[in-house]
Amino acid sequence: MVLFLVIKDLTNILIFFQICKLFYSKKYLYIKYYCMELLSTTWYFEFPFDYEIKLYNLLSYLRVVEDSFIKKCLSPHLLHLEKMENELLNFKTSYDKLIDGFNKKTYKYFENEPIIGLDNSDMLEIYGIVDLSIPQIKSKIDMGYKIYKTSPQLLY
Repeated sequence: MVLFLVIKDLTNILIFFQICKLFYSKKYLYIKYYCMELLSTTWYFEFPFDYEIKLYNLLSYLRVVEDSFIKKCLSPHLLHLEKMENELLNFKTSYDKLIDGFNKKTYKYFENEPIIGLDNSDMLEIYGIVDLSIPQIKSKIDMGYKIYKTSPQLLY
């Protein structure tokens, strides 16, 4: 018998092993568990602001999500992906509005003092990460809802 689990922390693993000892003998039970925490909804804005590291973190998380979806286990990843997508879209629209506001405040006929921080390389890198990750997350959400239509389940 092989049992596949997604366990978030060590205390749940220990509790699960104690329950298994009560019901099953050790020699017939093989347990494979995957400890993958949910990616933070502000993962793109946390230090370090390295494009490649953020991209690899996102791709590894999306790989875990896809493996979970293939097993038809949609929770908690599907709703978490939707929340991540909303956060990314909110950041992108807010940043665009901020830059447009700065551009409208400049005068055409007078000398303008340069706005400090407007051409911040870290913010441009974060914007690039957000711009790249939105379509990838959207494709996983669509994949999750296609699976949800074929096998409905409780989402939490």
